[in-house]
Amino acid sequence: YMGAAQFEDIGGDDIGETIPYVEKIRLSNMVKSLTQEQLGQVVKIIQEEAPSAFKEIDRERYQIHLDNLDRDTFQKLIDFIEGLAKIESNEQATKRVKYNQ
Repeated sequence: YMGAAQFEDIGGDDIGETIPYVEKIRLSNMVKSLTQEQLGQVVKIIQEEAPSAFKEIDRERYQIHLDNLDRDTFQKLIDFIEGLAKIESNEQATKRVKYNQ
């Protein structure tokens, strides 16, 4: 996926009420550090798991309504992004070891 994602917390939806606001902010901030390819994977998860949370604005822009994510999908996204961070951290550590040898 190419394009920009806009994450919105629009409030008032029963599905999203089970997810604390601070967790929504955390997810939104985590997404900002993703590459376009990684963001595409996040969008795919949302489209498959919680299609009501996804709104395409045009070919290169879309919105993710965090309040339309169920708890399981929300946690799946957190786990996915944290997994990416661990992989990246391990790759950087490996590069440092090779460089120092």
